[in-house]
Order: sequence, then C-alpha cells, then structure tokens
Amino acid sequence: MSELIKKLVVPISVILALIGVVLAWSRGSAHAQLLDEARNLSVQVNQMQFRQTVYQRLAQELLVYSQRQPAIDPVLVAFGLKPAPPQPAQQPAASQPARPTTPSTPAPRSR
Repeated sequence: MSELIKKLVVPISVILALIGVVLAWSRGSAHAQLLDEARNLSVQVNQMQFRQTVYQRLAQELLVYSQRQPAIDPVLVAFGLKPAPPQPAQQPAASQPARPTTPSTPAPRSR
C-alpha cells in the first residue's frame, strides 16, 4: 500500500498546486476589477465635486448680481437660492365689516 501512496503523491500534489494557482488567479482578477471600478468611481466623484464647486460659485455670483438687479429675485426664490420676501400681514378686522352685537338673553328654564 505504501507503493500506491508513493505513486499518487506526485499527481495529487500537482492537482492541488493547479487548484491553488487557479484560485489565486481568479481572486487576483476579481481584485483587479474592483480596483478598476474604484478608480472609475474616484474620477466620477472628482468630477461631481468640481461641478458642485462651479454651481456654488455661480449661485454666489447670482446673489451678488441680484443686489444690483432685483428683477432676478423671483428666479432665485424659485430655485431656493434666496428666501421669499415676507408677505404683508393681512388684517382681518379692518377688511371685514363689523357685525352688530346683540345682547345675549338667558335661555328659559324648563321645570
């Protein structure tokens, strides 16, 4: 039986080594794909941050411009860049006619 084991040790060792190489290669290729995806996402994040900075500068310039040209204020309010101007307070007492007051009479008691 020891001769059988000696004959099988080399082929089994080769098969195990090949399995190890295949597993290492597959893990390496998966890691490389993840690295490529991470690089692409990093580029996209940088582009978004650049756009955000540009939009913030544009919004600041628009707010400065609105100080000289208030006609643009409705557009800035619509986009939420500037708060809406306060509405004049409604005075309900002055706009409604006064009601005549009638003296209240107590209800008759029932026995």
